[in-house]
Amino acid sequence: MNLYLETLLFTSDIVVPIFFIVFLGYLLRRYRVIDDGFVTTSSRLVFTITLPALVFMSISQTDFKAVFNPELLLLFTGFTLVTVALLWWLSGRMQLADNARGVFVQGRFAATLVSSGWRYASTCLPSRVWLRHLLCWHV
Repeated sequence: MNLYLETLLFTSDIVVPIFFIVFLGYLLRRYRVIDDGFVTTSSRLVFTITLPALVFMSISQTDFKAVFNPELLLLFTGFTLVTVALLWWLSGRMQLADNARGVFVQGRFAATLVSSGWRYASTCLPSRVWLRHLLCWHV
């Protein structure tokens, strides 16, 4: 039961602020404090300036020598290229329309990456930590 409460608190720490922001946006829009122009401008600001700045700041504070692994980088680059090439070939064999091939390749690649990532994480993490993350993913 303790693991359940820990998982519930961990999940609520992530989800509650998001719901609060969404609800606040709904109220502000409903009472006409913000309009479509604000939404467009703020979305452009977030996705072109603030989010890249946040990613840059996070990366800049990382100890590059401690986390960089060139062998792993080459392995994942090779895995990505081979997987996309195979999926592109398979989509051609399935005679998909040109506009459906990209969707097929992207969807299958994402599914393959997620499923292999879960398998990799399950072997690297202790079983109790793995269970907590699995529960948080599905809650």
